[in-house]
Amino acid sequence: MQPFFDTLNKSLAVSLRDVRFSAAMLSLLLSAWCVYIDNVVNNDGILYLRGAELIADGDWQGAVALYKWPFYAVLIAAVQPMTGLSFEYTAHLLNAVFAAITVVTFISITREAGGDKKVMVAAAVVVLLYPGLNEYRSFVIRDAGYLAFYLLALLLFIREMKAPSLGRRFAWAACMLLAALFRIEGLVFLCGLLLMRQWQQTTSASARLGLDRKSTRLNSSHS
Repeated sequence: MQPFFDTLNKSLAVSLRDVRFSAAMLSLLLSAWCVYIDNVVNNDGILYLRGAELIADGDWQGAVALYKWPFYAVLIAAVQPMTGLSFEYTAHLLNAVFAAITVVTFISITREAGGDKKVMVAAAVVVLLYPGLNEYRSFVIRDAGYLAFYLLALLLFIREMKAPSLGRRFAWAACMLLAALFRIEGLVFLCGLLLMRQWQQTTSASARLGLDRKSTRLNSSHS
């Protein structure tokens, strides 16, 4: 058992040194601070929270009539009993987690692109200070979940391009579908990624076929 605990402690130490862990913690603190200084629910947020209340009461028809794309409200209603918080603060908690996922995934994408530790630190600073993210940390909006799963799908797509596998392909497609449940635009990006992946596979197959034909001609000429 001792080797197992040694490995676990080593993995934890590496994680704590990783800039992504620190960035995630800072992101959560930023979200908490933004909600603290601006605790007025935005107009769209009122609709989502009301939809969550209707779903919790079993009034699905009323929730759909209130908002035609109710997944975010469904998620709030599903998580609220687990948190023991109000619907409002459950939504804020969810969005804080989504914002942290966005931050960590953005940094991970820079690493996949070949960035070293300095580049990852710079990416962390950029995404943590990005106004387009921070201005909406106190809002109850579905965009937080959409952006988190969109970037996660993009990260997994890049990894699947590098090392193709059915599991990785399923993972990025599933993340993009989850993004689409928050905003329907995700379906457009899903189709785009599928077409890009198909084009890449077709191009690779054509290149391999061309190389095989060239090799065959060379072998024939030498014979």
